[in-house]
Amino acid sequence: MRLLSWVPKPVLMMGRIVWGLFALLGMLITGLLAFEIVNLDPRKFDPVALALNCNDPCIIKHNPGGSVNLFQMAADSVLAGARKQVVVDGLCGSSCAFFADKARARVCVTPRAVMAFHKGMVGDDKRLRITLHHSHDIEQWVMKRGGYPSNGMLEMRFADAKKFWPVCPSL
Repeated sequence: MRLLSWVPKPVLMMGRIVWGLFALLGMLITGLLAFEIVNLDPRKFDPVALALNCNDPCIIKHNPGGSVNLFQMAADSVLAGARKQVVVDGLCGSSCAFFADKARARVCVTPRAVMAFHKGMVGDDKRLRITLHHSHDIEQWVMKRGGYPSNGMLEMRFADAKKFWPVCPSL
């Protein structure tokens, strides 16, 4: 038994066409937004300011992470000279820790630094888990502690972080 058996077929077809057009419009808008984020020209915007919300020197007090693509662009930008120094002086989690690893040559840590790692999440419902590829030494540290957790975070505190990043001079 069809629920809408009383509705004429041409009206049902028109409804399907309208919903299809809405779906296409939604995909187009989503695609354009994704294109804008992924294809931003670093010369026209500051990915470091967007990802880390900081100036120069960049001091990270609490950053739980965000878009991996944006943090990768921020790392590339820092390595290209956009910031002289990035100071991790608090939580640097998820994509932020990925950034700190990739831009390691310009990153230092304080005794308050906490790097946090987990399996990355993708998709609208955040159910698909992926593993970001950190440097080999960071990967080894994570694997010795059971790997990237699917739930929660694996925290690297200062005692271990200073083995991977230089200690910052006094602020």
